[in-house]
Formats: sequence, structure tokens, C-alpha cells
Amino acid sequence: MPSSTSARLGAQVWLAPGEYDRPEQLDRLFAVLAEHDLPLARVSLVRNHLEPAPGRWDFALYDAAFAAAERHGVAVTATLWPQAAAPALSGVPDTPATLAAGEAYLDAVVPRYAAHRALDSWILMNEPGQPPAVTELAEQRFRDWLRERYDGLDALNRAWFGESMLSFRAPYASFDEIAVDPRWSHAGLWPVPNLDWHEFWRSHLAWYLGWVAERVRRLDPGHPVHTNPHGVSRNLATRSFDLPSWRPFLDSVGASIYPMSLTEFGPDRLTLGHAFCVELLRGAMAGGPVWATELAGGPAIRSHATGYAVEPRELAQRVWTVLGAGADRAVLWLLNVRWRSREPGEFALLDYRGEPTDRLRAVASIGRVLAEHDDLFAAAEPVTADVTLVLSVESMALDHQWATGGDPARGKDAHLLEALGWYEALQSLGVPPRVVHVDDVDWSPEGPPRLLVLPHVEVLSAEQAAAIGAYVRAGHTVLASGLTGWYDRDGRFWPLADEFPLGPVVGGRPRELRVVDGGSLGLATGELPAGPWLTDVEVGDGVPLAEDGGTVTALVHDGVGGGQAIWLPALVGLAAFTGDGGPLVRYAATVVELFAGRLPVRVRQTGDGVTPLLVRTLRADGGSLVTIVANPAAEASTVTLDGPDDGRPEVLWGDPDAVAGHAVTVGAKDTVVLAWR
Repeated sequence: MPSSTSARLGAQVWLAPGEYDRPEQLDRLFAVLAEHDLPLARVSLVRNHLEPAPGRWDFALYDAAFAAAERHGVAVTATLWPQAAAPALSGVPDTPATLAAGEAYLDAVVPRYAAHRALDSWILMNEPGQPPAVTELAEQRFRDWLRERYDGLDALNRAWFGESMLSFRAPYASFDEIAVDPRWSHAGLWPVPNLDWHEFWRSHLAWYLGWVAERVRRLDPGHPVHTNPHGVSRNLATRSFDLPSWRPFLDSVGASIYPMSLTEFGPDRLTLGHAFCVELLRGAMAGGPVWATELAGGPAIRSHATGYAVEPRELAQRVWTVLGAGADRAVLWLLNVRWRSREPGEFALLDYRGEPTDRLRAVASIGRVLAEHDDLFAAAEPVTADVTLVLSVESMALDHQWATGGDPARGKDAHLLEALGWYEALQSLGVPPRVVHVDDVDWSPEGPPRLLVLPHVEVLSAEQAAAIGAYVRAGHTVLASGLTGWYDRDGRFWPLADEFPLGPVVGGRPRELRVVDGGSLGLATGELPAGPWLTDVEVGDGVPLAEDGGTVTALVHDGVGGGQAIWLPALVGLAAFTGDGGPLVRYAATVVELFAGRLPVRVRQTGDGVTPLLVRTLRADGGSLVTIVANPAAEASTVTLDGPDDGRPEVLWGDPDAVAGHAVTVGAKDTVVLAWR
């Protein structure tokens, strides 16, 4: 079997009674993977196939599949289905009885294959994640969660209702009488119980995945466990995701990444979306192993509203992009065409006659490079700048709570879009950031100067604001945009407090928020589009950065110890991501230079600094570097790279004539992979 480091590329092999179940079919599918340098097969251990009638188990199909994989030297990552029986596909069990039935499935299936030589790893379930659902099991556990969260009923009643609401209804007399009320979410008028319910569900989903992981490890302590949420580039709170809380029970995490789940990026920025998903996952795992567990291997016909094609060079670019962003593995969905279900004839790397397509050959060419240069790729890690971009699921929950139609600034994705604007600007400058959750920020004062970007992180506690202040005093830089730090976790409005918690850090406080039509911040680099809001700032110790009609709208504050806080209280990232990103790139270039100096491969800035190319560098175990230059644009583009020791790189994959001196030219929708030895 291939080692865990060499099994970097693979594909889902779809098995089903009456579709793919004959021995010669199974043998051919795994042979195709081996022949095309895809040494990893994902196999779904579908509960309805294994248990065709309650209590009657039939392992013949999967026994034959595992045997075929072993014959051809293909490793199997097996997806468990403990929660799913027809017609359900996924989700947390709704009753204790359903939970127990899942345990019976695990008890039957895991020991069957735990000792098989072909087994590589377990996927706990396919695409976990769902909006909060009112179920027997969830409500039962919610009441227990509330008992732990609140110090008695009086504390809960006051948090939920306040003095004004208590005059209209009797307080709860017992935790046992609490039931989920749909009015909690109505127009955001009753926010705390709804925010509690959503936060509980994030912990509920994590609890269930941990429950499955514990049982799998008890039955098979020798193989790693993994799972693959879907839609991680969207508002995480809407799917009950608190990804960092999954770290204690996972060996790796991945995601299903499809064009249909990257709608906020649009068709021209899908490559950027693939990179963002992987970097978000790496942050959630604190740099631990991540996969791109599902990448679309072929066209969507009916399963997406608009449908889409997947051209060979586009597919190759997405594979190289996720590897360059730090994915340990890239798994295509899928190898062979499904006959039934909601995806008949879609996504496959083989055509309808079972023959390899140009897409499969393109991915195979990547597999060959990975195998031939295993010394470069086996333990390579992505290189990032000393820049951290912060995400906050609590801010996403608040956006979801108060979302209204119309302007995206008032929508459920406001925090995310602000973050994506900064992410795109940094990538355009060749300055890839670390993407982390606010609770995972490294606040340590040691080390070289670092930049922390807080993009519309609306929810901050007083303690978090104090940590940000200490970070600046230690000599680091904080850039806060949007309404960062304007609310606490329960939606209370910090600008009305006696002391605005972020005030000592940024050198001022909000006086009022103005709704404007196409506002901008007049900065030294030019007008920076600011979205629909401008903030009138009450200046304290800060120095004005921008003014509007004589009113200060942005500040910079130099902290004791050499650090600095830059306060842009407007949605400049959202405006860039949904409009013209050039002004933000030009402004960001003036901020990030100090924090990009340790990058071993630099993008040399020319002209206005805006490039469509995505440049990512991996550092191998021995110090060698691999740079992946992806061009998602419809025309060729050139970038100038300054590498180590002024050296010239070797082309590992792509146009062999792409490099001329320091210039690298990449064709339309093409990719070039370079090695610096």
C-alpha cells in the first residue's frame, strides 16, 4: 500500500448494487486509479447497501472492493454512514434511538475492515453540517447545555428577557420547561435565546462527530479519522460549524469544494475560492493536516442551478491550487459515472463508456510529478507571511441573526465578504496570510513584527479587546476594518458603553454611523471605496487617517512599544470584493511590506500592483521550495518573482518556456509549477 505521504491524489470510487458490483468492474476501477498515479480511493460504506434489511448485513460488495484495491496497491479511505438510512443522507441523529442505531452500524462495519491491508483512514461521515433543527435529542441536550452555561434560572431569565421582557411574560420556572420557540429568530427582536440555540448547535454537531470518532477509535485504534464539511467558504454559523472545536477528535479535516459552493466568488475567482477553503481549514486545524476531500472531477448537469463544465486545465489548476495552499491530499468526486441518485452522469473522470477523459489524464500528469519529486512534496508546508486574517463564527452568527435583504453589508455574509476582500488583496500582492478563528490568534509578544487583520469582526469581548491592546504594545500591528468590536456576543452595542473596549487600542471611539451612498475613505494612496457606511470618529490619542466633510472617519494609533493600530471603520474589504479591488490592493501594499520580508519567494510589485495570478510557495523538508503560479484569467499574464539567492527556477509542470529571467508567463486558465533547489 502507498504510504500516507505518497497517497496525495485520489478519487471517489462509486459502488452500488446493480450499478458497479461485478468483480470485473471493481477490478477495472481500481486498476484505472493505479494506472493514472492516483493511489487513493475513497469508498462510501453506504448503510443501505450494507444493511439491506434491518439487522441483515451483506458485506460482499465492499469485501470485493477492498480486495481489488489491495491487488492494485490502492489505499482506501472509507466513508462511514452511521447517521444515514434511506431517505436521509446526513445530519445529527434526531432521537436517542437513531443514535443507538448508528452505534450498531459502527459495531458491525468498523471491525470488518479495521485490519484490512488496503485501509488507509476513516471518514466519520460525509459532509457534516446543518442548520439548527428542533429534534428530541437536540432539545434534550440543549437544556443540559443551558444548565452549564448559566448559573441558575435567574441568570438565564435575565439574559434572555431582560427587565423589559419579564414584564410581558413569566420567567422560566425550570430548565425542563424550555422549548425552542420560532419567535426567537423573528426580526432579531429576541436575540439572546436564538444566539444560544445556534451556539448550542455548533457544540451539538461537534459532540456528535466526537461521539462517532470515539467509537471508531475504540473499535480501530490504528487508523486516523477525518471528515469533510461542505460550504466552508460561506457563513459558518448557518451550518453549525465551529471547526476549531473539532481538532481534539480529528486527525485531519477536509472539505467538499465545488463551484456550486463558491457562489460568492463567481466563475472568475473559483481558484481563489479553492485556496481560501484550504487555508481556512488549516487555521481550524492549527496547521494540522487538511485535505480537499471532494473536488469536482467533471461537469454538473442537473445538480446545480446553472450547471458548469470542468475543463482539464481548470481541473489541474484547482488541484495544484489546493496543494499549494497546504492540502495534504486532493480527492476527486468522482472516478466513475453514477447511474442513479441526484447526480446521474455527472462529475466523473471516466466517460460513459468507462474510458479515461482528458480530465483524468490532466490529473494523472500531476500524480506523476508528485511521485517523481516525492522529496519536494512529501512533507512540504505552505509558506505564509507574518500576517494573520481573523474569522469569527460569533460575528457570522450575529450577521445571520440580523440579516436583511438588499445591500450585502446588511446580509448574513457581511463579515465573510469583508474578510474575502482583504484575503484577495493580500493574495494579489503575493502575501498569503494565515487564516484563523479569533480564539486561535497567537497573542504571544515574542517574534518578529506581525500584522493582525480584523475584518468586520463585530463581536469582541472586553477581554479580547484587552488582548489586542497588549499585542500592539508588544510591537505588533493591528488593522481593524468595518464594525470590528462594536458588539458583544449577545449583540449588546459597545459604543454605548462608558468605555468602548477597542478605544484604547485604536485611539478613538465611534460617535455615529452614517448611511451613505458610495462612501469612501480619502487615504494617501487615493480614495478607498468604503461601502454603504461611514463612521464619525471621536478622536482620542489617535491621528486622523481620513476625513469626510471635516469629520474624522479613520485613525492610526501608535502604541507604546513600537506597535500600531490602524482603524478603518468602514466596509472597505466588502466594497473591494463586490466591486473594484484595485484601491484596496494599493492601500494594502503600503501596510504589508514590513510583514512580507521573510517570504523566500516574493512577487515584485509593478504598475498598480494588481495581478490576477495566485502565487503560492511550499517549503520541503530539506528547505527546497516549490512555487505554484495559477492564472485563472481568460488571457495570459506575467508576474516577476524574486526567489532565493537570485536563482532561476526549474519548471516541474506546465509550459517549459514559462520562465524568462525573473519573469514567469502563464497562459490563460493555466498553471506553472516551479522548483527552487
